[in-house]
Amino acid sequence: MYGISLGRFGEWAESGRIAQNVMAVYLELDSELAKPDFMDILRRISELEGYTDDAEDTPGKDRSA
Repeated sequence: MYGISLGRFGEWAESGRIAQNVMAVYLELDSELAKPDFMDILRRISELEGYTDDAEDTPGKDRSA
């Protein structure tokens, strides 16, 4: 999100939640910033946690079938 590297925090469980927190800070600092759609925030969280639109790349997906 906005080119921010998670660095060592990328190893934390649910590290994608940083997307929501960073967006909250941006919205607090810039009152003219358009509030993102809830689904856009969820998409950013899932991207940071390694999920993609391609089901083959989804972590935890059973690929034995």
